[in-house]
Amino acid sequence: MRILLTFCYTLFLFLQGIAQNSQYSRPQLDSLYILGLELFKTGQNTQSAEILLTACKAFNLQNHQDSILYGNILHYLGSDYIALKKNDDAWHYLTQALNLRYIVPGPSHPDYAKTLNNISNLAMNMDKLDEAESYVIQALIIKARNPGKDNGLDYSKSQSILTQILLRKGKYEQADSVATDYILRIERFVDTSSWPYARAISLQAAVKTRLYDIESAKNLYDRALYITKRTGENTPEYLSVLLNIGQIYAKSGLHAAAEKQQQAAVDLALNLRGKNSEEYVLALSNLGYILLHQGRVNQALPILHESRKLAESVFGLHNTETLRIIGNLGSAYYYLGDFSRAKPLLEEHWQLIETTQRRDEEYFNAMHNYARLLHTLRDYTSAEHLYLRSENEYNQASPAKFIALHSNLGQLYIDMGRLDQAEVRLKKSLQQMEADNSRFTAQHLSVFSDLVYISYLKKDTFGILQYAQKGLNYLQNRLPADISFLSETELYDVSNFAFDQYNRYFEIAKAINEPQLNTICLEYQLFVKNFVLDYTKAIRQKANETNDKSKRAAWTSASRRYAAAIDNTTDPKKIESLRANFNAQEKQLLGTIKIERTASLQAIINALKTDEACIEFVRYNDDKGQFSYLAFVITSTNATPSLVDLGKESIFESLTGQGAFPFADNYGKSGQTDLFKQLIAPLLPHLTGIKTIWCSATGLLHEINPSAISMPNGNICGDRFHFHLISNNSSLVSRSKPRFTSPTHAVLAGAVDYGKKISNLAIPAEPLPYARGTMQTAKRLLETAGAAVSFLSDTSATEINITKACATTDVVDCINFFSHAYYHRDSSIQEPHLSGMSNPIPYRPNPLEYVGIIVSNANNFLSRNKEIMDNGLLNGIEISQLNLKNNQLAFVTACSTAKGDIASNEGIWGLARAFRLAGSQYIILTLWPVRDDHASFFVESFYQHWLAEKRNIPEAFEAAQREAMIRNPDPHYWAGFVLWE
Repeated sequence: MRILLTFCYTLFLFLQGIAQNSQYSRPQLDSLYILGLELFKTGQNTQSAEILLTACKAFNLQNHQDSILYGNILHYLGSDYIALKKNDDAWHYLTQALNLRYIVPGPSHPDYAKTLNNISNLAMNMDKLDEAESYVIQALIIKARNPGKDNGLDYSKSQSILTQILLRKGKYEQADSVATDYILRIERFVDTSSWPYARAISLQAAVKTRLYDIESAKNLYDRALYITKRTGENTPEYLSVLLNIGQIYAKSGLHAAAEKQQQAAVDLALNLRGKNSEEYVLALSNLGYILLHQGRVNQALPILHESRKLAESVFGLHNTETLRIIGNLGSAYYYLGDFSRAKPLLEEHWQLIETTQRRDEEYFNAMHNYARLLHTLRDYTSAEHLYLRSENEYNQASPAKFIALHSNLGQLYIDMGRLDQAEVRLKKSLQQMEADNSRFTAQHLSVFSDLVYISYLKKDTFGILQYAQKGLNYLQNRLPADISFLSETELYDVSNFAFDQYNRYFEIAKAINEPQLNTICLEYQLFVKNFVLDYTKAIRQKANETNDKSKRAAWTSASRRYAAAIDNTTDPKKIESLRANFNAQEKQLLGTIKIERTASLQAIINALKTDEACIEFVRYNDDKGQFSYLAFVITSTNATPSLVDLGKESIFESLTGQGAFPFADNYGKSGQTDLFKQLIAPLLPHLTGIKTIWCSATGLLHEINPSAISMPNGNICGDRFHFHLISNNSSLVSRSKPRFTSPTHAVLAGAVDYGKKISNLAIPAEPLPYARGTMQTAKRLLETAGAAVSFLSDTSATEINITKACATTDVVDCINFFSHAYYHRDSSIQEPHLSGMSNPIPYRPNPLEYVGIIVSNANNFLSRNKEIMDNGLLNGIEISQLNLKNNQLAFVTACSTAKGDIASNEGIWGLARAFRLAGSQYIILTLWPVRDDHASFFVESFYQHWLAEKRNIPEAFEAAQREAMIRNPDPHYWAGFVLWE
């Protein structure tokens, strides 16, 4: 057939050459039409257009404009120009064909519907969505009235075009209905293993993805890939499916899957089409978009720059794809805070979009991105002007865009001090949110937060409570249960917005002293804590989707950049924001993670006895950039928790002290009761009838032993209350009565030989005189209780041996270290093996690397040519990866082991967290330096009560603490040991 067509086309050129100015006869015109149509069907659009254009001119000369043949020629000529992407020429000839076919053969004829289909498709490509929808609906009506509608594919083609239009207009429910019928109908006419069918189900998958029916979308895409793979993975059809998958997955937050498919699309497009092809530019642009919305901006930038350069040469400057790339480039620099580069790009994007006269979603996005930048730069007047223009000129906004418009305007008016206008806009946004099933976003949270804030400024207590409760309900009901398909950026944004929101609520709750708001605040805080845990799991899942070492290296590199940003900024809010992101990313790299979900308020109340209270401490950042502490006091007899202000963090910093023996005076020595006045006294009015207190601490409060604080009557708080220090209030809800369980395996590491001392070594790696005897006592008691003991001392207490000892069994019931520990946080210290500086503790941007235990050969650290695993410093990261998933007890007999880096509202990043992440149930640490002989006495007493007397671990700890108190009542000598449950 192709050879015959080539011969006919050559003959046509010969005849055209000898008869340029002569008129063709009707049979010749019929032959030209047939030849042009056959070339059109085989995809030879350039040749087809040339022949049909010749025939068209001949018809004009012969005044046959009212014939069916002329209508057919105009129709296929316009279709050729659509394929050649000459939209203006296509529009010219298709509108002529439509007008002629309206007359002959008439507006109810299937040929008229075919032209309506084509011009609708063209209008959609030209972003004339309203016209496109009108044309295709006319085509569907004609086909529905035609008795032969089920005997062809035209009706299905109309449904396909309508589905795409509805998708572009954000009418996803309608698109889903049309697409479902489209699939059912097309199955009658095409082979379900053919490319047309794969293209059809890809379209339905696009609809399902926009509706966040992720499972259905994945199944449909899998079918499409399977069908196209049967024809070969090195085909244009397979490339088309990959491009569709990449685009839709990226826009719906399935970034990990999108990146994988899009990289494959980039490689295939380069192989099939070459670097200057439309497919390659699209694939490259989509890959840049995916990386950008994963937060990997620095990786996205070079890709977006390259795709922009190629797009301008392949598509032209005013093409939709080129404009989209320019907008993404501007957004990338905006995310980096590089506004000087973002502004010209976002301005160019907006101005170019404006010149196209389009009024679609791309127009809306361009205007809003530029307005958002102007708002950030405090050009409020210009930002307002653009927001209002988008409202007046673009009336086809999807619900998500409608919400964004009024939310952004509300925030702008708050900054401008126009509260009434802000409230009106935010309420419009809220009404749309409540009526719509659109996917939850971080911006939705800000609507409630802003309405609460406006109500507070207006002294409207009812409004505060109303919007705070609605925000909590919305968060609980709309945040998807499965957040694994959200991008890292979206997860971080939701988490960050949530923290900001309840910090604002805390400030308002303190100011208005409203108990109901206290309850909402606590429920909100508990929910957000759980979200952060789920967020951590999702991030870890994304990082571990493959065993690609480069991906893990990328995560490590990202976390280091976050840490560097923390160290180089003085903006407290930015520090907290960066730390929250950094901490979440670091946690996913840990070898073992024990996730503890925070319990709900009602679950906590139900778990409490009448003489028990749970205190949830909160560290928050106020509007002045200062950290403060609050306490929620929860009892079983009061459904509304009490909110207690504990004061600024700076006060607790002064009370915890920085000297060699911190806290000693402030616990009550010499009659001082500073800690009592600051921490305990404000809580007492809410603790009537309470004997037992479960404390979930945060920040610096982790470094305080409440039992040892002196009261004005000369007693200590431990005489009045029985304190349990818990890392998470789920421990309270899921608790069972502690019981003695005989240990089966234990690891004891201590009495360490630190190696030959190097003169400039600054760590206190000197032998502990009591360590060996204490270890031998513990070993004897453990073996008597039936435990196998790995006894690591002298040069055998290395990182490698400790790790192996934990890996040899599934259960390490007890692990105890008898050595020095360290906490080091000094950004000026560099790698010692690189810098030659005297301090051997390397600076790392991971908080868990600031803390650790010093083991064998630590003094040889500086002699190493490079850092290796067995360097004598068992840091928090390495501890967290030990096999302690069924561990009863982790005991670190060393100085100041409870210290660590304070990060956001997640407590302290120290040894306690490292052992908790590894799986330890009970953890005994020290709050300050403890003399070796006192430590030895405490340890031997604890093991005696635990193993010889067969008490449970909390009881054994309390008994050992009482004995130490009798031996020396000064809190410094006994209160340094704390048990975390």
